[in-house]
Parts: sequence; C-alpha cells; structure tokens
Amino acid sequence: MKRMLVVPLALLFWAGCAAANPLCTSVHLDQYILNNTTLASACQIGDKLFYGFSFDASYTAGAAPVSSQITVIPDAANPISNPGLTLATGGFTIVSGTLEATITYDVATVSGSALLEDYSLLIAGSHTNGGLGSGTVTESFSNSGPGLPLVAYVGPGLNNNSPSAHAAFLPFVSGTVVTTQIDEVSLGGDFVTISQVQEHYSEVIPEPCAAVLIGSGLVLLGLRRKRVA
Repeated sequence: MKRMLVVPLALLFWAGCAAANPLCTSVHLDQYILNNTTLASACQIGDKLFYGFSFDASYTAGAAPVSSQITVIPDAANPISNPGLTLATGGFTIVSGTLEATITYDVATVSGSALLEDYSLLIAGSHTNGGLGSGTVTESFSNSGPGLPLVAYVGPGLNNNSPSAHAAFLPFVSGTVVTTQIDEVSLGGDFVTISQVQEHYSEVIPEPCAAVLIGSGLVLLGLRRKRVA
C-alpha cells in the first residue's frame, strides 16, 4: 500500500513544480504569433515558456515565405533536461536568388529563476545539382555568451558537415530572446533547402523538485528491499 502511494505523490509534487500554463501545440507559426504574445499568454513545453513570436521574410526571385508555411512542433521528450521546439519550414527551397527569413521569440524558465544553462541547434536540409549555393541558420540571443551566435550550414565546402551547434549560457539566465535567421543562396541553378530547425534548452533541475524525486526513488528502493527481506 505504501509503495502504491509513493509514486502518485511524487508525480503530483513534480506537477506542482510546473506552472499552470497551456501546453504548446503543433500548429502553424501564425497561430503562435496571434495567440502567444506576452509572458501572460505564454505556452509551455516541458519546463520552458514560449511567447513573443514574430516572423519576417524576403525572396529575390519570387514570393516570400509566410508564417503559415512554418509549423511549430513542441518537443517534450526530455521535459526536465532538454525541452525545446522544432521549426518545420515546409521546405524553404530556392533554385535561384536568395531567401532570408527571421523568426524571433522569447523563452523563459517556468520558475522565473536563472536556471537556463545551454542551447543546442540541429538543422535538416539539402543542397543538390552542384553549384556553390548554401543554406545557413544563425542563432543569436539577447543574452550574449561564449560561442554565440551559433551557425549551422548545408552546402558545399568546409561547412557542409556542420548541421549542428551548441552554446552555454554563462552565467545561467532566466530567459532570453531568440533570433533564428535562415539564409539561402542559390548559385549556378542549385537547389537549396532548409526543412527543419530543432532548438532545445537545458535547465538545471531546480530544488526541491530534484530532492523529492531522488527521495521518492530511495523510498521505493527501501520498500522493495524490505519486501524481499
């Protein structure tokens, strides 16, 4: 009976450590721009709050992309250690000229404490049909730090194998404004595509949540040993 009570109590306590914000959902970026404007209307992914979204784009050889072409996909696979989001661009593909798109938003810790410790970037894209074109994703933050801004690439040359990047916030921060700059250049009729931008934010596990989770595990272990004995 005691063992049956420990797990629900631990889960309830962990849930209480998070704020009662609505969860972010997989919808187009234009819905985030419309509905998640301030911290008061922020949505939550794991232990992070997201709000203040904006978008701007230009294309020299046709119609510029629009925010309804980008899907924001929450990623809470690691809600404690590394939650984040994926920007699925719908395949920003060019075969001539240049494309520039800028996505900005705010991210903050649920607790409001300076626990945000690092950021990781992973992009998916392609470069085909030869040529010297390239696709670049540049990440910058309102809180500058070592290794910032971050740059990831697809395209020929030395940058071809750089689809990921990582940086630490030193000192830790409670939040930051994120600017995602997508740049594509087509030279010689090559196809350049940026299809996904994955962004994750790790946080120091706050007390007393960590202590309760560890303590709950020790209690379960003790009950099991007692039962075996």
